[in-house]
Amino acid sequence: MYKPIELPNLKDYYAGNDGEIYKYKCINDVYVMYKLNPQFTTKGSKVKYVHLLFDCKEKAHSFSMQLPVCYLICGAYHGFYKPFHEVKYLDNNPLNTKPSNLFWVFEQTEKKIDKLRDQLEKIKNKYENK
Repeated sequence: MYKPIELPNLKDYYAGNDGEIYKYKCINDVYVMYKLNPQFTTKGSKVKYVHLLFDCKEKAHSFSMQLPVCYLICGAYHGFYKPFHEVKYLDNNPLNTKPSNLFWVFEQTEKKIDKLRDQLEKIKNKYENK
């Protein structure tokens, strides 16, 4: 199943329920849907997120923009992002960009949750080491 990515300058792009981004294009009077090849942003040896580079044309000028695949998929399936929200992965795997694995979270709330999780982990380790 494909859902349109409803962002300016991204006409004919679709998010698949397989976690991939597709473009709908006319080739020799035949419309085809083809999968785009993402790039990977790494931090050290870990993949931080998967992104795509889009070449856009607007009126008299053109530009490129790099967008994370998770934002495009999550936006198409769960509504587009709001200020101060970010995408999180249920399984903490940035390579798994399927819509069922993605959800929006308020940035400040997530930081508080991470802080509490770290505190609980320290308490757990303290009592396990006794």
